[in-house]
Amino acid sequence: MKRKNIFAVLAVFAIFFGIAQSAGASIPNHFMTTDGDSDVINWNINGQGLADGWYFGIYDYGGSPSSGLNLLFGSGTTFQSAEFSVTQPGGTNWQINVLSGGFPGGTLDIGNSEEFSFYFWDGSSYITDLINITHGGGDAYGFASAGGNILGDDLNPVPLTSSAILLFSGFAGLMAFGNRRKIRK
Repeated sequence: MKRKNIFAVLAVFAIFFGIAQSAGASIPNHFMTTDGDSDVINWNINGQGLADGWYFGIYDYGGSPSSGLNLLFGSGTTFQSAEFSVTQPGGTNWQINVLSGGFPGGTLDIGNSEEFSFYFWDGSSYITDLINITHGGGDAYGFASAGGNILGDDLNPVPLTSSAILLFSGFAGLMAFGNRRKIRK
């Protein structure tokens, strides 16, 4: 196979791989708010809610969950909810403010990006990577771990950048290959 054909095949492969990654990739555990305030809800029906003694919280995507803010506490209550806002007061750093719920009044500075993540805490360790995140339609998402199921609303996941890089590098490769063929003719 000639070298130019190899590059064309690689470019097509990169495009298909990028599309497959974008379509089938799991939702990343970092989000931005869609309208300035967001909600998380704990429905404790048939033992599906946040387990007793567990916490569900929010933290700076670039930081550590240990410096985050608790939003919900598993206490056996049938229904709990919390609301938080992500704002940039005075054009400075972004801040998360807990408006209502089990821990109102908490404030967290998350720096120059409005991206945040969620955690489950079982009283001794933080769970961030083992959260199963599902898209509930629109701007709603579900978060599940061994600690229970939490629903979130007004959330916008940050896209997977690696998939986009692969997809557009494939297109760039095909464009370069096409331009080379035109120049040679």
